[in-house]
Parts: sequence; structure tokens; C-alpha cells
Amino acid sequence: MLVGWNHAGDPRFGQVEADRYADYFTSEFHPPQYAYGSLLARWKRSFGKPFELMMPSEMGSWGEWTVAPAATLRTTAAIAVANGGSISFGHVAYPSGFMRGQVPEAVMNAIGESNAWVQSLEPWLTGAESVPMVAVLYSIESKRMLEASALSGPADDPHLQGIHRILTEGHIHFDIIDETTLLSRIDSYQLLILPDQAYISDPVEQRIREFVRGGGRLLASNRSSLYDAAGERRPDFGLADVLGIGFGDVSRYSVSYFYPIDAAIAEAIPDMPILLKDPAHKALRIEAKEGSDVWARFTDPALEAKTHRHVYHQHAHPAHPTPHPAVVAHTYGKGASLYVSGPIESAYWRTGSPWLRTLYLNGLRRLYPDPFVKVDAPLSVEVNAMRQSSRIVIHFTNVREDKAAGSKTFIEEIVPAGQIEAVVRASADRVYVVPGNTELSFVKEEGQIRFVLPEIGLHAAVILEGTDVKELVENAGKES
Repeated sequence: MLVGWNHAGDPRFGQVEADRYADYFTSEFHPPQYAYGSLLARWKRSFGKPFELMMPSEMGSWGEWTVAPAATLRTTAAIAVANGGSISFGHVAYPSGFMRGQVPEAVMNAIGESNAWVQSLEPWLTGAESVPMVAVLYSIESKRMLEASALSGPADDPHLQGIHRILTEGHIHFDIIDETTLLSRIDSYQLLILPDQAYISDPVEQRIREFVRGGGRLLASNRSSLYDAAGERRPDFGLADVLGIGFGDVSRYSVSYFYPIDAAIAEAIPDMPILLKDPAHKALRIEAKEGSDVWARFTDPALEAKTHRHVYHQHAHPAHPTPHPAVVAHTYGKGASLYVSGPIESAYWRTGSPWLRTLYLNGLRRLYPDPFVKVDAPLSVEVNAMRQSSRIVIHFTNVREDKAAGSKTFIEEIVPAGQIEAVVRASADRVYVVPGNTELSFVKEEGQIRFVLPEIGLHAAVILEGTDVKELVENAGKES
């Protein structure tokens, strides 16, 4: 008997102690929250258990009694399996009335179409594991501390959803891990991200320090390591030495502006102050320690806008340059770190500002310039790099999550995405696309291969095989 339950392995519940007794993980997956299905899968897969996402065949939730478009069902299936899981479609026959006991043929056809598509990919899905490249720490201990205190920590976890959106839109392959996974296998990753992880336990903090000292990369933001288990603010960041910073104060303004921004991370960003706004979180005042590089500073608004005193409809304009660092780069041992002193992930989740995403990704790419897989594609394309015993499988899933005015949105047609260019640090003898086993031309360069997908619909998986692939698979998560 296999034991599982709805929301087993779900970060919003954070029941990691009980989760360890589950044989498999499962969670509901409802359109139009397509991105959240990907987030769930990335968290679940890091525990090494089989998992599924449960999609109602109806329009949005159980018991709607009207089937969703077949393209919507196939999209949810693609998100689940490209991230290493499986999909299950739920449907209940009419319990009474003139159609009691019946399942409409339209429902069976829609489910059947998606299941047939998954079946066509099964050889490249079975037993696949994520290639360890980038790890995002979602600290359950920090989550519980915030929930038990008066500190801001909204239930929708905007920092986690924000970093998920930034990285997927930046075509970065990553896993979301907890403290136990970090302690046991952080060395298989090259980059660790701490998106406003306010509390980090002493063992985890020390493990992070060893990881960076040994050559790892660390990207942290806002309150990371600034609080203890009781919710008390420490005199300084626990990881101050690794990040090359010192704590000063909390900004007295609810908004801040990134300005000036150093050329190191300014590419494709307008030459003007860039708004940073999350009503629940403020930027921190920090100092950069000797040996650190300041890549951006904060400019303050003219005043704190209030009902009786304001400049315009919302917050005030940028007016006062400050000496306070906003982005700090630092070298520690053989590794390096980057720290952003504002709530950039949650601000991106709240505002969708493309300039915040661009700034973040510019910094990430300076910190981590040579990932195992590097992709240039439209924003809608999510990348997952998986490995089997004899090959690398790179999934490209094309899902644009649109929002309608006050209603749910369903995917009725797949809009193609084209000219996807990828560089993989690998040597392969054969590269092909599935399903269909279509050979794909590629160029061998020093230590890597390069290929271009001219166009994809909903999904394409590129398979790398060859005499060197077995060694490649075994060492894909290690530094070259």
C-alpha cells in the first residue's frame, strides 16, 4: 500500500515532518495558476519522491460540471511532466438527474488526448531527475518563525513566487529545497539563492558558509539571516561575513529607487531611478564592508506619501540620493556572493516590473556566468534540465499566463514560440527532439554544444546522447 494525501509535499503547508512518511506527494493544480504548478513541482521533486499534480477536468475547480478546453489540460500535463512529475485528471460522474452516472464523451476525449501525449514522452520521463544547477532555499523554519511573530510574512509567500517567476522567465533551471536537502547535498549545486529567508539556523548558516568558501555562489536578499528563531532581530546578519555587508537600519520609506546602477548590472535597464515597492516590506540600510563592490545604491522618495500629504496618486517621486548600498558583490574564499538589500523578489511579484527582473538576472549572470544550460528564448518559455541514466533531457515548455479582467483564463490555443537558442556544457554525438525523434542540428564548440529550436508549440524536449553522456550525467551537477 502506498500512502499519500492531498498537499503532501506542499510548501504552503510546510508539513515536512509528516511529508517524510509519504510514499508519494500530490497537490491540486488549478488553472489559471499555471506558474504555481511549476513551483509546486520544483519543490516536490527535491525530496526524491514520486509526485503528481491533480488537475480537475472541469473549468478551474472540482464540480464545475463543464469540461475545460483540451489545450488547458495538455498545458497542465506539460508543466507537470517537464518538471519531473505526473499529472492526474479528476472527474466525477453526474450524481443525479437525467444524466446521472454518466461521463460525457467530451470529457473522456479531452483527458485521453492529454494522457496520450504524456504516453508518447514516457521513455524520456521515466526515472528522470533534475540536474542540480541552482537551488532556491525555502526555509520552513523561517516560514514558521514569521507565522508565529508580528513580522511581515504574507500567506501567499510573495518572495518565493517572485523568485520562481524571475527564474522561469529568465530560463534558469532550478530546484526549490528545504534545510534538510541543503545540509545533505548543497555541494552538488553551483548557486544558492536566499529570497528573504529571515531566519536561518546555525547548522544551515555554517553549511552555507562552507559552500561559498569552497567555491559556491550565493545570492541573498533583504532580511536573509537577520533574525533568530524567536523572531528577534540580530545585531547583524548571520551571514554578514559571507555577504560582505553590515546591518544599519530599516528604511523609513515604504518605497525606494535603485539609482545609480553600476554598468556591471545596468544592461537593458533605463538610465533613471527604478522603483522598488512592496507594501509589506521595506528596504534595509546597510554598509558594504571593505573589499566589497557596490553595484547600486538607493535613492529615497521626496516624502512618505499619505492621504493628507502626497505628490500624486501613489508614492512620491525619487528626490534624495543616499549613500546606502542596494546591491553588493563580495568574494568569500573561493566563492562569491551578491546581496540585494531590498525585497526585490516580492516587489517583482507585486508589480511585475520588467526592470526589477532584468536587474536581478543581470546580477545573477555576473555571479554565475557559465551554467550547465544557457537559453535565449521568449519570456513564456520555461526550461527544465533532467537526467536519466544515459542521457540529458532538456524540456522547453511554452506557457504564457494571461489574466482576464476579474475572471479565470483558460488556454484554448497554443501560440508558438520561435528561435530558442541553447548552449549546453556537454559533449554529445546525437541531439534530437521528442516526441517524433526529429534530428536536430548542433554545433560542437570547446567544452559545449549549441543548437537552435526554430519553433515550438506547447512543449519540446531536446535529448542529448552520445559516448560521453554517461560521464556527463554523473558530473552534470559538479563544477567543471
